[in-house]
Amino acid sequence: MASNKKLITLVILSLLLIKVKLSTSQRVGVVMGKGTKKWWSFLNLITVHLRNDLGSGLYLYYSCHTNSYKYPFHREIGAGHKTIFATFRQSFLGRTTYFCEFSFGGVTRRFDLYKESRDNLKDFHCVNCVWSIRRNGPCALNSQTGRFDICYAWNR
Repeated sequence: MASNKKLITLVILSLLLIKVKLSTSQRVGVVMGKGTKKWWSFLNLITVHLRNDLGSGLYLYYSCHTNSYKYPFHREIGAGHKTIFATFRQSFLGRTTYFCEFSFGGVTRRFDLYKESRDNLKDFHCVNCVWSIRRNGPCALNSQTGRFDICYAWNR
């Protein structure tokens, strides 16, 4: 019994050391947003901002849920407004995903607003993720250019 506890403790400590080692090899900065991920913090506090850039005075309605929280929340953003969509800790296993459905002007589209496998890579980390929602798809703020030039197509 005691040897099992030691083995489990050893495995957990090894995983933590591997995660820290991976995060120390990164370059400081993010692909999107205006934040940095510190090498000593592998469970960062992540804030996702959402901006309604649909134009034509359209309201943006959205409903989202995560892979761990199955009850969706529903919100709306007025034309040209910005809001904090969510603030959460990066998951230890790296699997956090926010699945969202966006409605505007009689159209409904889907997009994974935060996907840890896409938004927190080895060299690029999103700590303050800022998204501009447009008719043709969402675009992320690029901290290197200061523009919303990292654009994606809507999910199918």
